[in-house]
Amino acid sequence: MNAGKQLCRRAVAWIWPERCVFCGEPIPALTLCCDTCYETVHPIRPPICPQCGKSREDCSCGRRRHRYDRVASPFYCSGAVHRGILRLKRWDDSLAVSFFADQMAAVVRREFRSETIDAVSFIPMTMRDQRDRGYNQGKLLADALAKRLSLPLVAALEKRYQTKPQKFLTAVERSGNVLGAFDLRKGVDVAGKTILLVDDVITTGATTDECAKMLKLYGAKRVLCVTASIRHRSEEEEEPV
Repeated sequence: MNAGKQLCRRAVAWIWPERCVFCGEPIPALTLCCDTCYETVHPIRPPICPQCGKSREDCSCGRRRHRYDRVASPFYCSGAVHRGILRLKRWDDSLAVSFFADQMAAVVRREFRSETIDAVSFIPMTMRDQRDRGYNQGKLLADALAKRLSLPLVAALEKRYQTKPQKFLTAVERSGNVLGAFDLRKGVDVAGKTILLVDDVITTGATTDECAKMLKLYGAKRVLCVTASIRHRSEEEEEPV
């Protein structure tokens, strides 16, 4: 950010204080988050496991393999980041979207620098779910990320029917819950392309797996996943997201 923009933001903050991207409390200009939240942010540090996206020292996926080719994320879904993800799901929070998209773009450039990505897409919602919530937080993140990476945004998939909320299900139940729930949208061509699939959080990978499976069934060459956060086993006691 150049000096002019910094000065402008500081001036505006005198009238409309900036707020922490995680908890929403007022903060000094240009700081992004409050001191309390900053202490509970846990970045995912490289090297990472390409299958579960966690730091190698935290990898717990064993021999399990997914339909997507690689996954990466800037944060573990705990502490302040957990609160930030809940804000994304409950409010159309443009500040949180912008912050997470910036962090996700940095991870994509670092982890997928050898990949040639053709388009950015996202996990779809049913029309009823999107109408009830008013927006799809995954689409908001994907749109912001696509702009930062100078890539086209493609609504490649559609959700065919309602499913139970994944957050209340076990790992086995999650896979069965989304089986056959997604399909390629009419008129979309993914054959031979590398798709960057975006979501807010990944827990077991069941939803991203199912979406990646459908993209590949229709000829996608590779499916790379990037999320705002990754759920860790030690975070199971926190409120599901």
